[in-house]
Amino acid sequence: MGPGHYSKRIRSFSNVLLAFSSILGVYLTLELALRLVGFEPLADFMDGRELIIRPSAIDERPYELNPNAEGNAWGTYVKVNSHGFRDREFHVEKERGVYRVIALGDSITFGKSLAVEETFPKQLEVLVSEKGHQVEVLNVGHGGYNTLQEVATLEHVGIKFKPNLVILGYCVNDLWDISPTAEYIKKVETYRSSPIYRSRLAQLIRVKLDRIQMALHNTRVNNEPTFLQNNKPYIVDVTRDPALQSLMANLAQLLPADGRGFNRYVPMYTSPPYIGRLRYALERLKGLEREHGFDVMVVLIPFLLETAETREAYHAVYKIVEHELSRLEFQVVTVYSRFESVGFKNLLMKEEDGIHPNALGHRVIATRLTEEFAIPSYAGSNRRSE
Repeated sequence: MGPGHYSKRIRSFSNVLLAFSSILGVYLTLELALRLVGFEPLADFMDGRELIIRPSAIDERPYELNPNAEGNAWGTYVKVNSHGFRDREFHVEKERGVYRVIALGDSITFGKSLAVEETFPKQLEVLVSEKGHQVEVLNVGHGGYNTLQEVATLEHVGIKFKPNLVILGYCVNDLWDISPTAEYIKKVETYRSSPIYRSRLAQLIRVKLDRIQMALHNTRVNNEPTFLQNNKPYIVDVTRDPALQSLMANLAQLLPADGRGFNRYVPMYTSPPYIGRLRYALERLKGLEREHGFDVMVVLIPFLLETAETREAYHAVYKIVEHELSRLEFQVVTVYSRFESVGFKNLLMKEEDGIHPNALGHRVIATRLTEEFAIPSYAGSNRRSE
């Protein structure tokens, strides 16, 4: 080999080294710039939830709040008590004369983007107390839960407090099988186990991919055949209920073939498996009511972004839910007319969020619930246990 050959190899190596140095320089410049402007995609993705939630040992609760955890998450400050729900501390044994209420629900009840004092359970506690009653309202709501998971939470967390009344906050998205939070926990473990995600650029790429993967996961598990397979133990047959079938058929006629104009949850109310699991969850709640001697009140929380074109279909959804509640003789509280009088737009937390009412919306819910309160003379006694 002559000198020319070695010169070519040296030039090739120099070119590769130069290209590598250029790429490294661009990478380091971008990385430094992202850090200087405070860009942290992983922190934004986790939103503080890694401090607040943990996997659950209960099959029907894929995740739960971490007792005694606190931090900023879901757009607000969250402090979890020693019993694993977002509220102040409560003694398991209630004082004599105290009327105790358990509030169940999803992120609405929990208070996404709200101070805990702004949630309807805590506003309700204040309003009823102002009437001279000794009342405790325990906010056992949990973001992302469906009705079955909420009932399981009552069984494993709430029942020990011997409630006189259980209030279930119900929203149109409560048929959803699983929220992104369960998958999110798995992603957080991946981030923690690899030092590469200290890089802002690596975080940016991974977070974008994970958001796509989580969206695909949610679509996949909520596909009707997959939902049916995953929830077989929790689905009862509703096809022999002619009144229900008529309501579901009416809703189906109101939905366009392409589903446009509606959120992803509405078509689920035309599906027997989804309604079958809702019925199972409500019947399980009814069993707890009979066993433990509390009353059940369900507040239906409207979808806030309905339009003139979609209103009839959303009301068809509410009728289906009311049918399921009425057959079990649960007390149903509606706030639709109150929301309408205040103005749905005035109750929006965010312009594009039709699920979560703002603090004013929670005030309307609490006020409406207060009107339904009829605390009996036995007040703090649990009808069967005391």
